[in-house]
Amino acid sequence: MHNSISAIILNLNKANEICQTLRTVCEQTIPFDEIIIIDDASTDDSIILINNFIQNVPNARLIQNKNRKGIVYGCNLGISESTSEFVYLISAEDTYSLRIVEHAKRLLKLCPDAQMLCGNLSQRKNGKTVKRLTLPFHQREGYISEEQLHIALKKRIFTFFGGANIIRKNSILEINGFNESLRWHSDWFIYLLIGLRSRIALIPDELRSEVLSDDQYSRGMYHWKEQKSVIKSLILTLKNDHPTEFLLFRQYALLPVYNLKILGLVLWDRELRSFLTRKLMLRCMFFGALKRIGQLIPYKLHYSLRSIIRI
Repeated sequence: MHNSISAIILNLNKANEICQTLRTVCEQTIPFDEIIIIDDASTDDSIILINNFIQNVPNARLIQNKNRKGIVYGCNLGISESTSEFVYLISAEDTYSLRIVEHAKRLLKLCPDAQMLCGNLSQRKNGKTVKRLTLPFHQREGYISEEQLHIALKKRIFTFFGGANIIRKNSILEINGFNESLRWHSDWFIYLLIGLRSRIALIPDELRSEVLSDDQYSRGMYHWKEQKSVIKSLILTLKNDHPTEFLLFRQYALLPVYNLKILGLVLWDRELRSFLTRKLMLRCMFFGALKRIGQLIPYKLHYSLRSIIRI
């Protein structure tokens, strides 16, 4: 089906949130063409609730992992099971716009060869919105030009927001899906990789409201032994499998996080040393201080400060 979109919902013991997420997905102003729920061996009441909910939703189906496989495996499984042209990955604990499909299908008429449609994000903690994140482009529907993307990459640390991107399935399969060795940074990596090699377009709306919690999968980045392995794998994956993009990641010093430990890793590991640049050194040395300053001043002022000094 032309411009069809699958919602892929990832669930692990989110019985308290899964029904609200399913309602959001099923109550879109234009429906998803397919809804796939991947349950990662939940031990709570999730399965009962999901089955009760989708029994009257003919385009929805549940896939259960018998054993715990992890988020990255779930993403790849959902993508492989999808029969649509585009996929949208959804976390069971977050909330989402009711106009995701409406936005996407309208934008694809304007930008028919876009490989990724990128939206904005907010973050919530204890039920309150604490931050609204907006991509640094013109906030109107349309293509994000290669020039606009490279200007953003030159000026500041940049990322496409997780859970706010609708991606053409073939673009993911061409790079062999989400890389399990990159763990909590696998989505950051794949969004940037597609953005640098493909035509992308902007949805100037907030698609996802992310819940900040202490049990998020991404919290693993704060355990250095595991994080060290992930960062090394990320750089070597670029270097060995994506040499053209490796040069761009190096030029713009693109990493998902920056600190002195990462600088030490890149300095002392011979396999990684070719990724080292002055820009990367500055980011690793000063990003932590800038982040602390950012907690004391308004987000827009912090954003402008980082743009000026290009860190």
